[in-house]
Amino acid sequence: MGLVYRAIWQDDRDDLVEVAHEAFEAWARSKYHVIGRIPEGSTPISVGGLDLVVEHRRAAEGALAGLEDTLTEDRGRERWRTRLRVLIDEDRGEQWLWVDLDRVTEDPFSIPDVAAPR
Repeated sequence: MGLVYRAIWQDDRDDLVEVAHEAFEAWARSKYHVIGRIPEGSTPISVGGLDLVVEHRRAAEGALAGLEDTLTEDRGRERWRTRLRVLIDEDRGEQWLWVDLDRVTEDPFSIPDVAAPR
């Protein structure tokens, strides 16, 4: 598995878990219009020969909260996975977002077409 892109930053918006989840859903819908609301758990979707899996998980315990949303795109010879994580510690006043894009391929020496995120 090769990490193609990673971004980690802090954000002070209110209700960050919900804001981030809604942004992830909107982004996933912009790529694949068949994706609607992403329910808790894992949801497989087929789109014209492409196998997708969208996943949504949340957890909260006391002052801690977390979110993980994932879109996996299986293209046969390669698989792309975009993962958004939100980590909140209210006691420390910290809210972190973490986005990873990784790729698994049968040909690890192939160079993927890379473009600006959309």
